[in-house]
Amino acid sequence: MIRMRTVLVVLIALMLAGLAAGLWRLHRLQKDPGDILAVMPEHADVTLHHIRHVATRDGRKQWSLNADSVRYKKAGNLFELENVRVTFYLKDGQSVQVTGDHGVFCEDTKQIEISGNVLVLQADRKMRTDRLRYDDERQAISTDTPVTLEGDGIRLTGRNLAFSFATEQAVVWGNVDAVISNMRL
Repeated sequence: MIRMRTVLVVLIALMLAGLAAGLWRLHRLQKDPGDILAVMPEHADVTLHHIRHVATRDGRKQWSLNADSVRYKKAGNLFELENVRVTFYLKDGQSVQVTGDHGVFCEDTKQIEISGNVLVLQADRKMRTDRLRYDDERQAISTDTPVTLEGDGIRLTGRNLAFSFATEQAVVWGNVDAVISNMRL
């Protein structure tokens, strides 16, 4: 009988220790959900819904990324995104919104590629293309697919575009066509 009580006490103690360890781990993951990626097996994939990621540099918000769903591939440290929305924050307080059907975000390089019905909006200007890349190191977006820019009475089309957030200047090249409306001489 004493042996049975000892076994029962040891089992209860083990169960309580396991419960305490599980609750501690849950509390840690709630404080920093990014820890969950560190404990995943090497080739594990995870799907998340309704995510938001904010990137800062020198204490200033650079951009924020939202997606309806994300599939994480640990092997390449890549996030495959669906229904992507990225907001880039300019120095003057304005913002540039980019939306697209799909995207890929590389955690290592902070590069983003958005594809499928890509729309870029900034104030009353808009740009459409099929694929757009963001290079975090250069703080620039670019595309090598046909692009259309509209706004301020100008419609501009071309095959390629590069835009620097640092200088806030864009270059369009390759079969460029421009239509200017409401122009006064």
